[in-house]
Amino acid sequence: MINLLITSINWRSQILKDFKEGLKKIHANNKIITVEMDSLSSGIYFADANYMLPAYTEENYLQELEKVCQTENINYILPQTDRDCNFMATHKSFIEAWGLTILMPDEDVVTLLNDKLKAQTFFEKQGFLIPKNYPIDQLQAITNYPVIIKPRKDSGSAHVYIAHDQEELTAFIKRVPHPVVEEYIDGVEYTVDGVTNEDGSLIGLVPRKRLMVKAGISIKGVTVNHPEIITLSKKIAQSVKLKGFFCIQFMERNDKLYLLEVNSRIGSGFVLSLQAGLDISDIFSAYDKKSNLIYPDGFFEENVYMMQYLCPVIKRQNELL
Repeated sequence: MINLLITSINWRSQILKDFKEGLKKIHANNKIITVEMDSLSSGIYFADANYMLPAYTEENYLQELEKVCQTENINYILPQTDRDCNFMATHKSFIEAWGLTILMPDEDVVTLLNDKLKAQTFFEKQGFLIPKNYPIDQLQAITNYPVIIKPRKDSGSAHVYIAHDQEELTAFIKRVPHPVVEEYIDGVEYTVDGVTNEDGSLIGLVPRKRLMVKAGISIKGVTVNHPEIITLSKKIAQSVKLKGFFCIQFMERNDKLYLLEVNSRIGSGFVLSLQAGLDISDIFSAYDKKSNLIYPDGFFEENVYMMQYLCPVIKRQNELL
């Protein structure tokens, strides 16, 4: 039996539905369990069961999580957010001692990727092209605008600003906690969805072009077979020892590929890569059998388009979980 626990599913209902469908193809009794703090998170209503847990900051969180894992015989945990990954990484050995696997890298990798400045330094030393970083104590010397200001350790679009001159930079930087200032790279944006075997060997990669992004979320996209991006992504996955599900972001400008970010979690547009060829049934069957699965480069279907839309979940008060 395969019982997968997904944390903080929130509004990501389609990801849960696709994973659930894939697991049920392996065996009808396989289950997806969610844990949440908010009963108004739409995704929990598509799970086989949901448990309301306290915040990570509460002392009894791990105790309550262990109860869920034991009750539901959980085999795998899939963290959904950067905060999930950070917490799970810190307690990875303790949690996996319960007899399950967390589908994410080890703590040192998660810690590195969560710090944009340290991650940039690491990947630059590895030979990857990254946007220029401006030290905070030298901002007055910036002459090339625009620049982008973002938090050093947060994800998404919160507190991300584009400054077109010194006046805007001075105003915006006051709003950003622990800011990082980089050159703004304008071009064609790509996300690469990837997954590894449990030993960290690569299963497969699917690049997708981000055609429209709102609040940091890919709203429209299309799969593309971009050999250079695939080659770079393989090198990145190997250099940083990625495990589980991950996504890598690039910007292409003037035939140059800039590495923007590496995340140890699923991206919001991951559903597109699932529909294009990443097969949850194949992946979890390999996990279950303790065997390795390897897809060839370009295994996925090209020119598959995604257009995300809002779909409400309606419940009466007595139906809330």
